[in-house]
Amino acid sequence: AQALGWRVTIVDCRASEETKERFTMVEEVILTRRDILHQQICIDDDTVAVVMTHNYFDDLAILKLLMSAKISYLGCLGSKGRRKRLLKDLRTQGLEYTPEQLQKLHAPVGMDLGADTPEAIALSIIAEIQAVLKNRKGGFLKNK
Repeated sequence: AQALGWRVTIVDCRASEETKERFTMVEEVILTRRDILHQQICIDDDTVAVVMTHNYFDDLAILKLLMSAKISYLGCLGSKGRRKRLLKDLRTQGLEYTPEQLQKLHAPVGMDLGADTPEAIALSIIAEIQAVLKNRKGGFLKNK
């Protein structure tokens, strides 16, 4: 992502200093709690976000914040079933989303590149984000 000139920020709701040690190549690491996350991040039209915590309730709170935000891309790691459950739980909280808001949610996140390592999964996610930002579907150039 940084090779594309993107400013990369990691936000970790577990608030562990180990996160800073693991992500030394990013511009910023924010250690926070989900209840104050909205006070610590800047979201604008150029923002892209990928939600990949290991806590369902953190994902739910973060999606609640980001689904209503004007961002360029929103991805969430996990299966289609997990996406369905997250959206159902958000509706249970009284939240309804427009078709445009639902369209910007990419879950499962990434392109089908046969990714089976963290690095390859990251590549598939970055490829999908790039395609969305450039209003492309992705695919083989030889087929154009």
